[in-house]
Amino acid sequence: MARLDRLGRAKDIAQIASVIGRQFSYALLEAIAGASDVELRSALARLRESGLIFEAGNDGESSYSFNHSLVQEAAYESLSRSRRQSLHKEIAHHLESQSNGAGESEPTVIAHYSRAGEAEKSFQYWMLAADRSGQRLAFAESVANLTSALAEAERVTDPKLRTRLKLDAQLRLGATLAIHKGPQTSEAGSALQEAKALAKEANAGPQLFQATWGLYLNAARNRRLDEVEVLSEELTTISQEIDDEDFKIEALHHRWGTAYFFGQTAKLIEYAAEGVEHYDRDRHHKFSYVFAGHDPGACAYCSQAVGLGIAGRSRSVRAALNAGLALATSLQHPLTLAFFQSFACYAMYLVRDSNGCREFAEQLTQISARYDLPATHAVGLFTRGAADALQGDVAHALKQMEPSYEATLGYGFTGVLPGVILADALASADRNQDALALVTRLLEKSSTPERGPFISELWRIRGEMALRQSAANSQEAERFLGTALRIADKQGANVFRLNAGIPLARTLAEGGRRQEAKSVLDHVNAIRLDEWDGPEIAIANQLRSDLG
Repeated sequence: MARLDRLGRAKDIAQIASVIGRQFSYALLEAIAGASDVELRSALARLRESGLIFEAGNDGESSYSFNHSLVQEAAYESLSRSRRQSLHKEIAHHLESQSNGAGESEPTVIAHYSRAGEAEKSFQYWMLAADRSGQRLAFAESVANLTSALAEAERVTDPKLRTRLKLDAQLRLGATLAIHKGPQTSEAGSALQEAKALAKEANAGPQLFQATWGLYLNAARNRRLDEVEVLSEELTTISQEIDDEDFKIEALHHRWGTAYFFGQTAKLIEYAAEGVEHYDRDRHHKFSYVFAGHDPGACAYCSQAVGLGIAGRSRSVRAALNAGLALATSLQHPLTLAFFQSFACYAMYLVRDSNGCREFAEQLTQISARYDLPATHAVGLFTRGAADALQGDVAHALKQMEPSYEATLGYGFTGVLPGVILADALASADRNQDALALVTRLLEKSSTPERGPFISELWRIRGEMALRQSAANSQEAERFLGTALRIADKQGANVFRLNAGIPLARTLAEGGRRQEAKSVLDHVNAIRLDEWDGPEIAIANQLRSDLG
């Protein structure tokens, strides 16, 4: 400071430069210093001669640097607080006017607005930075930017404005964490809970709907179905109060999602078909960025396909997937395309179309690798193995499925289906103990072990594995298979009715209870599956014939 004090006007220039930063360009200094070119160059020459700064130009741009950060700090601290804030504001305005929306100077502009005490302006830039990093799928960066935005929002003095800004950032943070970490994670849940509280405080209906929607998905992905019921009722009430045409697609989205997570096959098909009918790309694609990270129209198509597969309408599945794939591809939204293809893999598996399953799995691994999406990349590897299992190459299938199983299960949108597929493959490889352990673990982890999609299949495998262990387990196996059939009946899951009814009838027949076995087969054969091409119907008919 003593050296600076001896430099007269050059001291003022050093102080102004210190607000820019340790390194500063001549152009920016000239724009805010309020000095003539002659005065400015003379002051910079004196500062160079004193050894306090040195030239640091590159690419032909004239720029300088303080010789040590402590020199910059001393000059900066010698300014009054109000003068510093004023200079930071001038610098931020100048940089903003020069940026042309390119985004290169964003971090610098944010820093200067923040130090100028312009918390709202700094907040807006952090949100803009979060948007841009999100568009690049740099979600960790987006989370960091949104966290900084929340910190700036806390500094806003107007309480109503502060709440509104915090709500905006908190909602965006919840959506980003749901995409980056997964909607089932505690991080996403906590962010959305905070957003819901802020939305209630602000009496903001659309934002309350969005936060509640995210919490519904968090609960559904964690199989907390009692909580899902409560949140679904809240969503219905909120959507009716909002009465916004655009939000109706997301109200439908949650309805077919809820039907799916509860295993309500007929409702799933009905609501997804309504979603397809009401979807408008121009009005509704924007929701891809705030609800679950994928497009509602593409979700409607693939959810419909899965429902049709469970219902045994195999010949209708491919048409739904073709229409959905055309939409998902045209959107140029990688997260939607990866989500759609993951569901398409499973839809093809459900109708035993190994070629279709492999086709979508290959596409999924490619898109996931291109955009660095590890969760769906694991799903692609797993379902590629599932296609091998359908073709009877179980050894090769398990080599792909077992290493990618946990990540695939964690992706979570298809519930326990990855466990069903792996357990069936393990059973085909005569690894009965491993198959039994897997399904038992999945059932024990569920708070509602008789509710949810594909849950009847876990009970069916559990029954079949009990029989393989010992013929003495026939009563236990009968109970497990009976549970599987009862759940499949309740859910309208026609294919799973066949899967459970055939081994149950066989078990009853082998136990000398032929009449009960006939009743089970009569019940199974009463299901009309005109579109089902699998061998199960022929097997059931043959077994019925054998029983007379």
